[in-house]
Amino acid sequence: MWLWAAGGGGGGRRPDPPPPPPTSHKTQSNEITDDFAPHSELYERSARGRGRGRGRGGSAREAMRGTAVVITGATDGIGRHTAARLAAAGARVLLHGRTLEKAADCAERLSAELGPGLLHPLEPVGGDLSSVAGALEVARQVEGAGGCDVLVNNAGVFSGGPRRESGDGLELTWAVNVLAPFVLTQKLLASGSVRQHVVNVASISASGDFPWDDLQLERGYTDHRAYSLSKLASIAFTLGLARRLEGSPVTTNCLDPGTVDTKMLRAGWSCGGIPVSAADDEYWLVRDAVSGGDSFSGLYFVGRRLTSPPLAAGDPESQDRLWAVLEEQARRYRPGPA
Repeated sequence: MWLWAAGGGGGGRRPDPPPPPPTSHKTQSNEITDDFAPHSELYERSARGRGRGRGRGGSAREAMRGTAVVITGATDGIGRHTAARLAAAGARVLLHGRTLEKAADCAERLSAELGPGLLHPLEPVGGDLSSVAGALEVARQVEGAGGCDVLVNNAGVFSGGPRRESGDGLELTWAVNVLAPFVLTQKLLASGSVRQHVVNVASISASGDFPWDDLQLERGYTDHRAYSLSKLASIAFTLGLARRLEGSPVTTNCLDPGTVDTKMLRAGWSCGGIPVSAADDEYWLVRDAVSGGDSFSGLYFVGRRLTSPPLAAGDPESQDRLWAVLEEQARRYRPGPA
């Protein structure tokens, strides 16, 4: 059994007891390094004056008006809540679901819930992110809608139980949590369809090293190991992308969305967290980038605090090696002629 959720999903029995839920970092490589400060002030304090944001200025709400934001995995959980918050703030939200029908139903319901004062009704985008073809289909729809200012790679899975493979033949957690965001982001960047910022949803579950000879975990698989590896890769992808975007108008950062009472947390860790209605960290990071903090890139946040990434994710050589692996996988599983 595997479930989609805001930033992940899963369930079923596991062959080994789960580790403690992801509530805090315990290693020195993940030590929180700065107190929370809102918007671009956070970046100025934590980055020691590396420059000022080049956002739209004014209040966060004013800056958000008309901003086009794509949120993947937005029919449930944190993704749905973030979509609602952004739409209520005046953003034009493209809401992704695994099927267009599911996305359209959620977009219609959310638009009705938010009421007649909504500036932009939510727009549905559909595609199964467990395949390269599905990620490319999502990109095609976003491009057809005029692109976006901000892309939020929120969709993810926790695949509980035995190892499963995607239709492309990749380990399912890797396919959805790692390769799909890479393919979607790269396709939209190549067509100029991301204009300002990319947010990648990681997790404090990220830890360990990259098993370069067995990234698909064909040996020694556990569902928690697969999830942890996928989130380590998410952080490394973000930092590697930031290096490649230097000098361009687009920036990227990543975050842990918090310990939130989602289907994924209950299925994978058998515990709850804060209510989904209070899970505002993704909204906060988008709002910050749009309203003035977007000159800073390659940062990782936990609890709205700048945090050191796991050592393996922060290593440029590992970032480049991962990038090469993902490029090769994207080419191999791309539909049509090679």
